[in-house]
Parts: sequence; structure tokens; C-alpha cells
Amino acid sequence: MDLYSGIITSKFTVLGSEVSVSTSADPNSDTVSIEVESDLFKSGQLGIFFDHPYPIAQKFDAPFVGVWNASSKHTTTLQQSGNKAQISHDMDTTTYYMAIEWQGKGSITGPLPSSHRYILRPSSRNSDSLSLSVNFSPKPIRSVPKPISIARSSTKWWSNYWESGAFIDLTHTKSPNATELQRRIILSQYLLAVNEAGHDPPQESGLVNNGWYGKFHMEMVLWHSTQWARWGKWEIFNRAIPGVYERFLASSLDRAREMGWKGAKWGKMSDPTGRSAPGEINSLLIWQQPHPFYFAELEWRAFPTRKTLRKWDELLTRSAEFMADFAWWNETAGMCFLFLPQFRG
Repeated sequence: MDLYSGIITSKFTVLGSEVSVSTSADPNSDTVSIEVESDLFKSGQLGIFFDHPYPIAQKFDAPFVGVWNASSKHTTTLQQSGNKAQISHDMDTTTYYMAIEWQGKGSITGPLPSSHRYILRPSSRNSDSLSLSVNFSPKPIRSVPKPISIARSSTKWWSNYWESGAFIDLTHTKSPNATELQRRIILSQYLLAVNEAGHDPPQESGLVNNGWYGKFHMEMVLWHSTQWARWGKWEIFNRAIPGVYERFLASSLDRAREMGWKGAKWGKMSDPTGRSAPGEINSLLIWQQPHPFYFAELEWRAFPTRKTLRKWDELLTRSAEFMADFAWWNETAGMCFLFLPQFRG
């Protein structure tokens, strides 16, 4: 894995022949490029398959992406034109599309019996390589970036990522643990960029596995996103913060009102609209409530302007209204209590 370019290269042996695979991701779209080199292409013994599992309500299993033996519960449809193909995947009322575009002549066949697996093979036996790009989207797209374009975009994005913002240098530290600590700091910055740099806050386990049924966990947004401010990577910070709170404000106001409180009560496990997901304690937990204040404080320290104040004004006001209404003073005990039952009694 080349951290500076974001390109991953893998080499292995199949049927006595070496196979080299280079993979990169487009920083501007949900597109990956794959470049494969092997003599097995010439003999027709090597191809690339695309499979579609059926998602179920599984959590904390890695690497779990779905079940492969429930092909009757969902459908896939292939359309091919020249060196382009599109596979639509229908699951109940949800449809997403996989657009595939390859260099040179080739064809996709499938699905294989009792599956949703499709196989791409080059038509020419004179070539020992196959380059392609694969895009995933909720709507059909007209064109897919070429592999060389994705590799260049990946290299540009990652080089800028490493050369901007703050950095910790432990190379001159005499401690025997310095090298390992430096390695972990750098790799954590890579993993957070891969898993936590989107426009939406990810689930608690990021993209590693289907941790909490794929739902947003608002109490984890602070731990995942604060580091962007501390590293001075404000462009990435501003992708989701405070945008997610702005989008979820209406549902948070509704949540507080339905429970008998003023202001906005931020949810715990939410769907993309900010509604609370089903769960025994999802509407009760409040530890995510003060997080917008810390985000705002970090931004104010870096940008102490009226623009920053206006940006956070309503979010903090609504958050504080709930916090002030939620806590109550116990006259006999002489202490402040938080009323934990879901509804006022």
C-alpha cells in the first residue's frame, strides 16, 4: 500500500502464473479502478467477477458484506454496450447501479446459476492485461472515469492530504517506542481519511464492518471528526460538520417536542434524515447532546469571526434549550438531576 498515492498493489500466483493487481479509488466519486496483469488472460483462464450479496441485519461481523445464497430475494439485471456495462441491483424498494467500463475488447457474462455473479473477460488473447473502472451509484450514470484518470486523482488527493495540515515528527526521539508510535499515528490518519472523511458521518465502525446495522451513531461523530480540526484539515472537517447537525435539526426539534422538552434533542442511532432508528435506548441517551458546542469551540479558536458565530448560532441555541429544560433542581437533595424516563411524568 502506497500511502502517498493511495494505490494498493497486490501480487500472487495462480496456476503457476503471477498475477499483479493495482487498485485505486477516485476521491471525487464512488469509483474504483482496477488494473490486472497476467499471462493467464491469453489462455482465457483468468477473468474478473462481480457478485452481489443480499444484506441482512447482521452487526459486528467482519468481513461481513451479506449472504450469497439468498439469490431469490433480490434481482440483478445486466445491460452491455461495447466496452461498457451496467448491472442494476434491486432489493425490495431499493435499487443501485454498478457501472463498469474497461479498456480494449471484452465481454461480461452472467449471472451464473443460482447467483448474482457476473464475469468479465477480455476478448483478445493477445493481451496480458485488463484495466477497468467500476462506479456505484443510486442512479444510472453516463460515463465512468478512466483508470489512469482515477490513479492520477488519487495520487493528487493523497499527496495533498499528507502535505497539508499538522504533523507529528518523532524521528529524532530517543524512546524505543517512537518508531512504532509514529507508524500508528500515520496509519490512523490514513484509516480515518478512508473511513471518516465523507459528507455523512459513518456508522460507529466506519466502513470496516456493518457495526450498527449501517446507521449513523451521533455520539461517535465527535470522536471520528474532531481530529480533522486538530490536524488543521478544515476542508475535510467542513464536509460533515456542521452540515449533519443542520440536516438533523428539524427531526431533533420534533424528537424533543414529542418527549415534552424544549429545543433540539440530538438522536443516537439515526437514519439519513436524522430520525431515530428502532432500539430500546436510542431515544434516551443524551451523551451526544453537548458535542456541537465542542465542535463550535474548535472552529471559534481557529476562526474567531462573526461568520463562525452565525454559522453555529441556531444549532447551539436549540441544543442549549433542551439541556436547560432537561435538567431540574432537586430542592430537598440540593443537586441537579437529569430526568431519564423517555416522557415527562
